[in-house]
Parts: sequence; C-alpha cells; structure tokens
Amino acid sequence: MANLNFTQFTAGSIISTSYLVGYDSSANTQYRYSSASLLTFVNANLPIATSSVAGIVQIGSGLTITGNLLSANVQSVAGRQGSVTLSVTDVTGAAQSGANSNITSLTGLTARPTWSLSSVVTTPWDNGNLPVIGGRLLSFQIVTSSTTVSVPANCAYIIGEGVGPGGGSGGSAGAGSGQSAVSQSGGSGTYCKFQITSPPSTLTVTIGAPGSAGAATAAGNGGAGGSTTIVNSSTTYVTIPGGAGGLAATVTTYASPYVIPQILTLSTLATGSASFIENQSGSLVAPSLVVGTTAAVTYSAPGGSSRWGAGAPAAGGVSSSSGVSATQYGAGASGCAIAASGASNTGGSGGPSKVVLYFYANQ
Repeated sequence: MANLNFTQFTAGSIISTSYLVGYDSSANTQYRYSSASLLTFVNANLPIATSSVAGIVQIGSGLTITGNLLSANVQSVAGRQGSVTLSVTDVTGAAQSGANSNITSLTGLTARPTWSLSSVVTTPWDNGNLPVIGGRLLSFQIVTSSTTVSVPANCAYIIGEGVGPGGGSGGSAGAGSGQSAVSQSGGSGTYCKFQITSPPSTLTVTIGAPGSAGAATAAGNGGAGGSTTIVNSSTTYVTIPGGAGGLAATVTTYASPYVIPQILTLSTLATGSASFIENQSGSLVAPSLVVGTTAAVTYSAPGGSSRWGAGAPAAGGVSSSSGVSATQYGAGASGCAIAASGASNTGGSGGPSKVVLYFYANQ
C-alpha cells in the first residue's frame, strides 16, 4: 500500500478478536492485528524481511529515508556494479590496452611498466633502458690517455676517429760567424675515421707518445710520433701512425738571400681490421732557411698541421731559437733556427694523440 496516512489510535480499542493498529482516513479503511491480545511492536516481535517475507528492515549505507520516501545511492564503476576489475580502457585518457602487451590491466600493477617490442628483451623504462632503435647513438667517449673502454651492452657497431701524435723537430749545433742553420719541423700524425662492427664488450686504447725534441747537436734528429692502437685480445682493429720526426739542422755559410727546402716524409696510412671511412697521411712540411744580405735572419717552418689542430708556429729571427713544441692534437713541432754565431738549440716535441668512439644501437 502506498502513501498510507495512519491516524493515531488509543491502546485497548479491541473490536471482536482483532486489535486496531491503524486507520487510513483517505480510504476509510481500518487495519487490524488478528489477535485479541495486545502485543508490543518492537524489533524482536517482528519478522526480518526476506525476499519472500515482508518484515522489518534497517536503513544501511547508501540508503536514506525522508518521511515515507526511501532513496538509494547506487554506485558503479564504468557502468558496472559489484567487484570490478579496472582495465586501461576504463580510465579516460589512459593508453589503450594493447599498446604495450605488458600493460593489460591496472589491477595489481606494482612493477614499473616495461617495453615489449618484437625481438627485444623487455626492460624497465629506466634511464639507459629505452627500447633499442636502429641507428640510435647510445653514447660516445673521448680518449686522450691509454685506457680500457667498456662498450655499451646494446651497441651493434662503433664509428670512431683518431689522429696519431705529431712528430718532433730536429735540433742544431751552434753556428759560426757568417753561418746559419735551421732544422726540419715535425710532421703531423695520420688521421682516420673507421667502423667496427659486432664489437667486443671492451676495447683497449693505447695512446702513442708524441715525437721527442731533437737534441742540440748536429745529429739531433726529432723523434717520430708513436702509434695509437685500438685492440681486443689478439684482434687489432686500428693502428694510427704518428707524424714523422724532423732532421737536425745543417750549419750553412750564407752569402745572399736564398731558400733551402727540406722535405719531410709523410706518415703512413692507418691499418687494422676495421673498415676505414677516411684515411689520411700526415701533412707534408717543407721547412726553409732564409738568409739576409747583411745580417743573418733565420726562420724555421711551422710544424705540420693535422685534421684536429695547427702545427707549432715558426721559430727564429735575428737570434737563435729552439724549436716550438706543438700543443694541438696530432700537430708537429716547428724546427729550431740558429742565427750567425748562434749557440746550439734543441727542437720541439710533437702534439698529443686523441681517439673518439661513438657507440650506436642495432641497425
């Protein structure tokens, strides 16, 4: 019955064998309890409501009653009720299920999401663990002193370049009156660019020593630059030769201005099992002796310039000067210059060697 308006009644109004418990004034209907004995209507005396028996109920969570109006606050997840497993598709703006086979449900997601691409081992989205993409530069390393280089785990090939150390210049004995001398400058080291495929986990890079300065004697030739190598076990991937050393000066008597060319030997090309992209010998240097008419003025030539740096500047003038040592990578030293009656002088040392290795992911 809906919207019953029971009027108050007085206890004990017994008619026949029933007890009046309510009256609907709008329908002029009495409602009676079928017993002549008075019962107290408390929870213990009323049946508990079930799906088949009408009875007493208690308002619980999610239910409210205002007057005689019972309301329910029905809640659901993504249009579903009960125990719901929340999927990515249930969350607005979230990535669709299937974009990553390791993210199929947000339920119980305690580990970090991972990549799962074809033919690639799944790894967390950590720094350094991005999925392998063909041709991607992983890292690079500059080597200026001998060391063992660790190759990144995902590296499929290495592109490298390097220059051998520069050569030292020659020295010279002293000159007498009316004499001058100039020594040969040092040549630059070989430059090469190369590729190493299927690299090992480590590479040993040995940096060659720069060419030494020639002694201050008639036989003081400058030293050639040493070789820089990249090896692993018994495999030599790259050998980069250093620049040629300059010869000692020959003391010469001058009379009028003239030039004495002195030709250096080129450094040899790089060798090894790597595939060479570029391979260039060190520069050719032609030092010369310039002599004035009334006073000796001598200059040496600059050192040989490399792919990565200029050779040492020329030395000399109206007085004796030692050779100038190179500071740039792979560059040669300039020769010494001895003016008239000048004392003996040494040459200069060559510039250092350097290697750069670039590590790339799978092709």
